[in-house]
Amino acid sequence: NIQWKNFESSNSNIRGLILGSSTIRIYGWQWYIYTITNFTFDAGTSKIIFDYAGGTLGFTGGNLSYNHTQFLENTRIYNLNNTFNILEFTPGKSYTLEASRTQTVNDSFIALGTASFPITIDSDAPGSQATISVDSGLVCEDYLNLIDMNGTGGATFRAGGNSVDLGNNSGWSFTCCEQCEEACSYDNIVDSTFAAPFLVGDSVNIPCIQSGELVRITSLLAGLTYRISTCGSSFDTQLSIYPAGGGSSIAFNDDACGAQAEILFTPFATGAYDVLVDRYICNNSFECANFTIELVGTGGCYTSFDYVVDSTNTVYYTAMSSPGVDTWTWDFGDATSSTIANPVHSYSYPTDYYVCLTVTDPGGCNTTWCEWVSVGNDSDLCNADYTVWVDTSKTAYFNEMSTGVVNSYSWDFGDGNTSTNANPVHLYSANGSYWACLT
Repeated sequence: NIQWKNFESSNSNIRGLILGSSTIRIYGWQWYIYTITNFTFDAGTSKIIFDYAGGTLGFTGGNLSYNHTQFLENTRIYNLNNTFNILEFTPGKSYTLEASRTQTVNDSFIALGTASFPITIDSDAPGSQATISVDSGLVCEDYLNLIDMNGTGGATFRAGGNSVDLGNNSGWSFTCCEQCEEACSYDNIVDSTFAAPFLVGDSVNIPCIQSGELVRITSLLAGLTYRISTCGSSFDTQLSIYPAGGGSSIAFNDDACGAQAEILFTPFATGAYDVLVDRYICNNSFECANFTIELVGTGGCYTSFDYVVDSTNTVYYTAMSSPGVDTWTWDFGDATSSTIANPVHSYSYPTDYYVCLTVTDPGGCNTTWCEWVSVGNDSDLCNADYTVWVDTSKTAYFNEMSTGVVNSYSWDFGDGNTSTNANPVHLYSANGSYWACLT
């Protein structure tokens, strides 16, 4: 950032100002360019941010062309006409434009207030209009207090359904924009792909997502709750969630945290989902949204375990638990135990042991998984083993993990139903605990 105090072109040492791609933050009380003899100004692709907090900023633009100008505080724009590619006002502030002068905007005029922080725009001569000119398209704002303002140049000016007409305005309609709801369309063009967090409290942050971009989030688990938000961004955003690859929107949110959006999303099926990040009006924004996805709840817990037995009667256990589980309690079936997630345990004698794993998560959920573990058996014998995961629809996904030579499978799901598939999927009719056996 280049930080200036007061900048005045009357200083004989300043005859040219070439901004390039700079971001310039002005803390002084005025930007005064009026006498422009032998003065060269090139705004380039720069952004000038006026951040004077001591009162009302005075902006005399010198009849020059600016790229992106953002006024963070109360501002008076006077003396001569000016041209801006992007002109941006801030919620909760007041802007006074010189009567009989025209501020021309080539690309975007942004004046989006909020219910708590409306924007007031008026002229410096009550009863005489100041003009904002945009040559085409739709100027779509909201929560404005307008007086003595003229909208012209060929664009359609809509102040929004929550704005107030204080009188002597022309060219503005005080109606809601067509984009008051979901504005950008789903185009199935994925701009970014990220995997969802796996543990409760973990998050993935993407510091720069632009309006209109589509983010694909993979590995979302059914029944878990994720917070997806743009909270903390610098401009008004809204979010829409779609099944990956398209379809109807399944979640939408706007203005959950100030002017930003937040969705608490619980997927109905495990897989990938697309999130459309949108500005209040749909355009590929010149600014970045702060995009975050966080796993905030498990909606239940589950566990099983896998293991490998070596020739010394040592067993290497691996817990296969739901996201968010933070405690593990093992009973190795020989009067010993462990609280390590993936313990290694040596047995004194070769035999079968009934091993149980109990897990809990921060939400208070706990569950136990038990199975027989054969230690020291001959390698040519078969050992039945499986894991299972149950989704929120009571559908159980069984995955056989047997060892040895296996010729057939016989499942008893504990509810009177059976299967001979290796990896069956079974829908239980009611909630409860079932003793499922694999032979």
